[in-house]
Formats: sequence, C-alpha cells, structure tokens
Amino acid sequence: MISYPELKYTFNTTTQRLIHQGASVELSYLENERLKRLCINQDKVVEIGNILKELWHDNSSYNRNSLDIFIHKLRKLLSDDKRIRILNMKDVGYKLTVNI
Repeated sequence: MISYPELKYTFNTTTQRLIHQGASVELSYLENERLKRLCINQDKVVEIGNILKELWHDNSSYNRNSLDIFIHKLRKLLSDDKRIRILNMKDVGYKLTVNI
C-alpha cells in the first residue's frame, strides 16, 4: 500500500486499486506494475529499456508505443492533483514527482 494522505491518494498494489477522494479505480496488471515502479523510485528516472524488458521481455517500438499509452492513462488518473506529475525524460525514461 502506497499512500499520499496530503494528496488524498492511496494506491493499493495488492488489489490493483488507485483510490482518490473515495473514488476507486481498478488498474490493469501492467498499469499497476508501472505505477508501483514509479512510486518506489519516486524522483528517480525509471529507464524505458528496463521497463520494456520487465513487462514484455522485449524493447521493440510496438511495446514502446504500448508503454506510452500506459503512461498517458496513469497521468490522466493522477491529473486531479497537479502536485503529482509523471515526467518524460526524453529517450531515457519516466520520473514520478510529488510536490507536497
């Protein structure tokens, strides 16, 4: 369980649920794994190549596009609070920042 009480977000990695102000959203396995990795490595760059190898055991451009879609959806789910951002570190990876 990863919780940001100041932001009113709770992320339950076991049930794959993101809860914000009482509303619960069920994440897919891959969305759950991506968000978990970003939270664990908060303020650090998570490299694209590592993500692709972990999820798909392949870093093809098709899988890269799929990853971009997952990140877009996660950004949308977290968009209610501008203090949470998933930054794109061009051609390197992604970084989750939380400004409390």
